[in-house]
Amino acid sequence: MNLKLNLKSEAGFSLIELMLVIAIIGVMATISFEGYSHLQAKARASESKAQLAALFMAQGQFRAEWNGFHTDALAVGFRPNGQLRYVIGFNAASSHTVAGYTGPALDPNNLSTGVVGLCPLMGCANIAIGPNGLPITAVSLATTAAITTFTAAAEGFVGGSQVDVWSINEGKVLTNTTPGGY
Repeated sequence: MNLKLNLKSEAGFSLIELMLVIAIIGVMATISFEGYSHLQAKARASESKAQLAALFMAQGQFRAEWNGFHTDALAVGFRPNGQLRYVIGFNAASSHTVAGYTGPALDPNNLSTGVVGLCPLMGCANIAIGPNGLPITAVSLATTAAITTFTAAAEGFVGGSQVDVWSINEGKVLTNTTPGGY
Protein backbone atom coordinates (compact mmCIF):
# COMPACT_ATOMS: atom_id res chain seq x y z
CA MET A 1 0.00 0.00 0.00
CA ASN A 2 1.30 3.37 -1.00
CA LEU A 3 0.22 6.13 1.45
CA LYS A 4 0.73 9.68 0.28
CA LEU A 5 0.07 12.76 2.31
CA ASN A 6 -1.55 15.53 0.36
CA LEU A 7 -0.84 18.75 2.26
CA LYS A 8 -2.70 20.90 -0.26
CA SER A 9 -6.01 19.26 0.64
CA GLU A 10 -5.98 20.76 4.16
CA ALA A 11 -8.18 23.83 3.96
CA GLY A 12 -8.00 26.89 6.17
CA PHE A 13 -8.97 30.55 6.27
CA SER A 14 -6.99 33.17 4.48
CA LEU A 15 -6.24 36.47 6.16
CA ILE A 16 -8.69 38.25 3.81
CA GLU A 17 -11.51 35.88 4.72
CA LEU A 18 -10.81 36.31 8.44
CA MET A 19 -10.76 40.12 8.16
CA LEU A 20 -14.04 40.07 6.24
CA VAL A 21 -15.75 38.01 8.96
CA ILE A 22 -14.44 40.35 11.68
CA ALA A 23 -15.71 43.38 9.75
CA ILE A 24 -19.18 41.83 9.40
CA ILE A 25 -19.30 41.03 13.13
CA GLY A 26 -18.26 44.62 13.91
CA VAL A 27 -21.06 46.09 11.77
CA MET A 28 -23.62 43.76 13.36
CA ALA A 29 -22.44 44.70 16.87
CA THR A 30 -22.72 48.41 16.07
CA ILE A 31 -26.26 48.03 14.75
CA SER A 32 -27.38 45.94 17.71
CA PHE A 33 -25.84 48.38 20.23
CA GLU A 34 -27.74 51.32 18.71
CA GLY A 35 -30.96 49.31 18.88
CA TYR A 36 -30.21 48.33 22.48
CA SER A 37 -29.59 51.97 23.50
CA HIS A 38 -32.91 52.96 21.95
CA LEU A 39 -34.77 50.19 23.79
CA GLN A 40 -33.04 51.08 27.04
CA ALA A 41 -34.12 54.73 26.73
CA LYS A 42 -37.72 53.69 26.00
CA ALA A 43 -37.71 51.44 29.06
CA ARG A 44 -36.46 54.29 31.24
CA ALA A 45 -39.17 56.56 29.80
CA SER A 46 -41.81 54.11 31.00
CA GLU A 47 -40.99 55.26 34.55
CA SER A 48 -42.50 58.66 33.80
CA LYS A 49 -45.73 57.11 32.54
CA ALA A 50 -46.02 54.87 35.60
CA GLN A 51 -45.34 57.73 38.03
CA LEU A 52 -47.78 60.08 36.28
CA ALA A 53 -50.44 57.34 36.32
CA ALA A 54 -49.88 56.96 40.08
CA LEU A 55 -50.20 60.73 40.54
CA PHE A 56 -53.39 60.68 38.44
CA MET A 57 -54.87 57.97 40.70
CA ALA A 58 -53.89 59.88 43.84
CA GLN A 59 -55.47 63.08 42.46
CA GLY A 60 -58.68 61.17 41.68
CA GLN A 61 -58.89 59.82 45.22
CA PHE A 62 -58.17 63.26 46.68
CA ARG A 63 -60.85 64.86 44.51
CA ALA A 64 -63.41 62.23 45.54
CA GLU A 65 -62.83 63.13 49.19
CA TRP A 66 -62.21 66.88 49.00
CA ASN A 67 -63.99 67.90 45.77
CA GLY A 68 -60.92 69.44 44.13
CA PHE A 69 -57.40 68.76 42.91
CA HIS A 70 -54.22 69.91 44.63
CA THR A 71 -50.49 70.31 43.94
CA ASP A 72 -49.56 69.02 47.40
CA ALA A 73 -48.15 65.58 46.60
CA LEU A 74 -48.22 64.45 50.22
CA ALA A 75 -51.83 65.61 50.67
CA VAL A 76 -53.10 63.77 47.60
CA GLY A 77 -51.32 60.58 48.67
CA PHE A 78 -48.69 60.39 45.93
CA ARG A 79 -45.80 58.33 47.28
CA PRO A 80 -43.13 57.34 44.73
CA ASN A 81 -40.35 55.05 45.85
CA GLY A 82 -37.01 53.91 44.52
CA GLN A 83 -34.59 55.93 42.44
CA LEU A 84 -36.46 58.37 40.21
CA ARG A 85 -34.95 59.31 36.84
CA TYR A 86 -37.80 61.81 36.41
CA VAL A 87 -38.93 64.73 38.53
CA ILE A 88 -42.71 64.45 38.84
CA GLY A 89 -45.07 67.15 40.03
CA PHE A 90 -46.20 70.71 39.46
CA ASN A 91 -44.32 73.95 38.95
CA ALA A 92 -46.78 76.20 40.79
CA ALA A 93 -48.87 75.89 43.92
CA SER A 94 -52.60 75.21 43.57
CA SER A 95 -54.54 78.25 42.47
CA HIS A 96 -57.29 77.55 45.01
CA THR A 97 -58.05 76.47 48.54
CA VAL A 98 -59.59 73.05 48.94
CA ALA A 99 -62.67 73.57 51.10
CA GLY A 100 -62.42 71.63 54.36
CA TYR A 101 -58.90 70.35 53.74
CA THR A 102 -56.70 70.92 56.78
CA GLY A 103 -53.68 68.82 55.80
CA PRO A 104 -50.06 69.91 55.86
CA ALA A 105 -49.27 73.45 54.77
CA LEU A 106 -48.01 73.81 51.23
CA ASP A 107 -44.24 74.16 51.15
CA PRO A 108 -43.34 76.04 47.94
CA ASN A 109 -39.73 74.86 48.16
CA ASN A 110 -40.80 71.24 47.84
CA LEU A 111 -44.27 70.84 46.47
CA SER A 112 -44.29 73.40 43.69
CA THR A 113 -41.22 71.82 42.12
CA GLY A 114 -42.27 68.19 42.02
CA VAL A 115 -41.02 65.41 44.26
CA VAL A 116 -37.40 66.56 44.61
CA GLY A 117 -37.70 67.84 48.16
CA LEU A 118 -40.20 65.16 49.09
CA CYS A 119 -38.10 62.16 48.11
CA PRO A 120 -36.46 61.68 51.51
CA LEU A 121 -39.91 61.85 53.15
CA MET A 122 -41.44 59.42 50.67
CA GLY A 123 -38.61 56.91 50.52
CA CYS A 124 -37.43 57.82 47.03
CA ALA A 125 -34.19 59.26 45.68
CA ASN A 126 -34.02 61.84 42.91
CA ILE A 127 -31.34 60.72 40.45
CA ALA A 128 -32.66 62.84 37.56
CA ILE A 129 -29.62 64.23 35.75
CA GLY A 130 -29.90 66.41 32.65
CA PRO A 131 -27.86 66.16 29.43
CA ASN A 132 -25.49 68.77 30.89
CA GLY A 133 -24.74 66.49 33.87
CA LEU A 134 -26.53 68.75 36.34
CA PRO A 135 -29.44 67.53 38.49
CA ILE A 136 -32.98 68.20 37.30
CA THR A 137 -34.61 69.79 40.32
CA ALA A 138 -37.95 71.03 39.00
CA VAL A 139 -40.52 70.54 36.29
CA SER A 140 -40.39 73.50 33.92
CA LEU A 141 -43.59 72.72 32.01
CA ALA A 142 -46.35 75.05 33.24
CA THR A 143 -48.38 72.73 35.48
CA THR A 144 -50.78 73.33 38.34
CA ALA A 145 -54.10 72.22 39.82
CA ALA A 146 -57.50 73.92 40.20
CA ILE A 147 -60.84 72.72 41.52
CA THR A 148 -61.86 70.79 38.40
CA THR A 149 -58.59 70.49 36.45
CA PHE A 150 -54.97 69.60 36.92
CA THR A 151 -51.91 69.10 34.76
CA ALA A 152 -48.82 67.41 36.17
CA ALA A 153 -45.47 66.86 34.47
CA ALA A 154 -42.50 64.52 34.57
CA GLU A 155 -39.07 65.58 33.34
CA GLY A 156 -36.00 63.41 33.02
CA PHE A 157 -33.08 62.59 30.78
CA VAL A 158 -32.96 59.07 29.33
CA GLY A 159 -30.60 59.61 26.40
CA GLY A 160 -30.34 61.72 23.30
CA SER A 161 -29.67 65.43 23.52
CA GLN A 162 -32.59 66.87 25.48
CA VAL A 163 -34.76 66.33 28.53
CA ASP A 164 -37.78 64.06 28.05
CA VAL A 165 -41.01 65.82 29.19
CA TRP A 166 -44.37 64.13 29.76
CA SER A 167 -47.62 65.55 31.10
CA ILE A 168 -50.95 64.15 32.29
CA ASN A 169 -54.22 65.94 33.00
CA GLU A 170 -57.48 65.23 34.80
CA GLY A 171 -58.82 63.44 31.70
CA LYS A 172 -55.85 61.01 31.86
CA VAL A 173 -54.48 62.43 28.60
CA LEU A 174 -50.80 61.52 28.59
CA THR A 175 -48.67 63.70 26.30
CA ASN A 176 -44.99 63.56 25.42
CA THR A 177 -44.56 67.32 25.07
CA THR A 178 -40.80 67.11 24.46
CA PRO A 179 -39.48 63.73 23.26
CA GLY A 180 -36.15 62.93 24.85
CA GLY A 181 -34.30 61.62 21.85
CA TYR A 182 -35.33 58.00 21.65
